[in-house]
Amino acid sequence: MYDPRENRIIIDGEDKTDSVERCWYTSRPNRCHIIFCNFPKTYSYVPSKVLWLKDPVVFDPQHCHLLYKGRRIKPLSYIAAFQQGSRRFWYVEYANGTGAHYKGSEVELVRSCLEEPPAQDRFAYLREVA
Repeated sequence: MYDPRENRIIIDGEDKTDSVERCWYTSRPNRCHIIFCNFPKTYSYVPSKVLWLKDPVVFDPQHCHLLYKGRRIKPLSYIAAFQQGSRRFWYVEYANGTGAHYKGSEVELVRSCLEEPPAQDRFAYLREVA
C-alpha cells in the first residue's frame, strides 16, 4: 500500500490509491501493472489510463482551507495537492486522523489574507511597536 501523503494513483479518472497494493510500469509491452489489495491478480492498463502522482504541494491548514461545493471542509490537519498538467487531485486528513480525496474540480483552496505580504508587513510593524 502506498503512503497517501506521497502518492495518488488515479485509474480512469478515479482515485484508487487506497486499494492499490503495488504499481509498476513496463516498456515491453508498454503497460502499467497494478495489484489491488485483497486481489492477488495483476491487472494491466495502457499508461494513458493510469496517472501516478507524486511530490504533492502541501498547504498549511492553519492558513488556508478547502471548500467542497461551497462548504468548508473541516477540521483539517493536512492538505496536499497532486497535479500533472491541468489535472489536480487533493488529499486531506481530518483532525481525527482519517483521510479523504477530492478531484480538483470539486474543491476550491482559500488562503488566509494573513499570509499575504502586506498583512505580514503590518503584523511585523505591530510587533515592533508593541
